Amino acid sequence: MNDAAQRPRQIPLQLRLDQDATLENYHVSAANRALIDHLLTQLRAQAEPQATSRSGSGTILEYFCWISAAADTGRSHLLQALCHEADALKLPALYLPLAELDQWQPDMLEGLETLPVLCLDDVDALAGRDEWERALFSLYNRMAESGSLLLVSASCSPRELAVALPDLASRLQSAAVFRLQALDDEDKMAALKMRARARGFELSPEVLRYLMARSTRSMQDLLTLLDRLDLHSLETGRRVTIPLLRSLMDW
Repeated sequence: MNDAAQRPRQIPLQLRLDQDATLENYHVSAANRALIDHLLTQLRAQAEPQATSRSGSGTILEYFCWISAAADTGRSHLLQALCHEADALKLPALYLPLAELDQWQPDMLEGLETLPVLCLDDVDALAGRDEWERALFSLYNRMAESGSLLLVSASCSPRELAVALPDLASRLQSAAVFRLQALDDEDKMAALKMRARARGFELSPEVLRYLMARSTRSMQDLLTLLDRLDLHSLETGRRVTIPLLRSLMDW
């Protein structure tokens, strides 16, 4: 195969990483610490000089981690944060949100095995789609030869994924599987406090408890509310307090 065929296809502009999706902005709960540590260990190992000579057996991809997580657990943020970490280690990496696969053709996966790090988000989106399943199967086999690091997220485990291609199912089930745990209320408040501090303001325990008692428990909704609260504070020139929160939300 010539060099041009081995190179990844040109990446669409919409696949740029979210610049705010970093580990500095990601609250790591005690329940998820072992997972994050494992992923970072794998990533740093890929940056070591001997990683350039890695190669697999041709059937089993040794450096393959599967992150099973429900919605609103921050799995997309985490995969993008790992790509940012890879960039800091001078490792070419790609984050591919497969929930958007209708915008592309399966041949987009060609050549991606040349990347040291590949993050596939929402891989369950391609289950049951024959051309995409075959493209992923082929990519997996090429990555097993190249020794690249593959990080995958889905709403379920590999055994629960309803893929139609038996060979792909067996390959996916070879992954090291981890469950990303949802944050409890205390961790959500810690995450909000961390995000607020990064924006240059503080959330008092009283404001946090008031917010949590009246808002939904969705982390995405809470972060959206934090954005609105920050903007409202800047527009009014007022500190972030319970009265300010009441005036914003009409509570």
